[in-house]
Amino acid sequence: MKAELVLLDGSYRRVALDEGAELTVGTSGQCVVRLTAMDVSRSHALITCQRGKVTLLDLGSTNGTFVNGRQVKEAELGPGDVVRFSSVIAQVMPLGSGSGGSESPPSPDGTLHSKPAGELDLESGDVPIILQDSLLWLLQRWDISGGDALVTLVEWLVAQRGMRGAAVAEEVDGETSVRAAHGRLLEVLDDPRLGAVVRAGTFQDGGLETVQTFLGSHEVIAVHGPALPCLLLLPGSAMPASSEIELFVALLRVARRLESVAQPKHRSAGLRRSR
Repeated sequence: MKAELVLLDGSYRRVALDEGAELTVGTSGQCVVRLTAMDVSRSHALITCQRGKVTLLDLGSTNGTFVNGRQVKEAELGPGDVVRFSSVIAQVMPLGSGSGGSESPPSPDGTLHSKPAGELDLESGDVPIILQDSLLWLLQRWDISGGDALVTLVEWLVAQRGMRGAAVAEEVDGETSVRAAHGRLLEVLDDPRLGAVVRAGTFQDGGLETVQTFLGSHEVIAVHGPALPCLLLLPGSAMPASSEIELFVALLRVARRLESVAQPKHRSAGLRRSR
């Protein structure tokens, strides 16, 4: 199988899955595919390419290795499979292909671009192919793990829509509760003003309220909608268009419904920092 592993962590790195290759994945400097996320283990996984087959083996990682939303110890990979090394998402793609048409090319600093204002017309039936493929990625993930729909949504916003970070937060019994988060959010979630931003939504005529502010050293878009938690976005090199934000809120509403009807046997535990 002539394929490559495309990292969807904002770096857009591509690793060829050549015949005979043995690729270690982790944060150790000895790993062929070196990752930097704190929740990824030093020696997290091994990918081998033998006799036309690509096999993924978890190496006893702290937070697990997943294929298409299911945790695995060992699995054979094929084109289109979505792999997650704890919080870091990658996808197996045919060699020389694009990333499924779901992302714009990276800027020189590795940041993916959001769609520019005016390109996304939600009122027309002509949804761009780039968005169709992106939504298909999200729907497939939701179909596999509806009970973690909010987690999947924020991963989608980072991996597929060019956000540097995304989170869903709400006020519960006077305390700020972060329901899901993905990306570069440590400073944002540690900022003492977070609670005030999450509570800030006031609504008229059932509309959305979008506020741009700073938490930590990051510019943040806080989106408030009626009967919904607050959606926090750290934009990439371009601000999302208002029509994109409307789409994100509509998907947030769907994610909430999915979580309310799902009854998974085991809720996924929070990620632990690996050693």
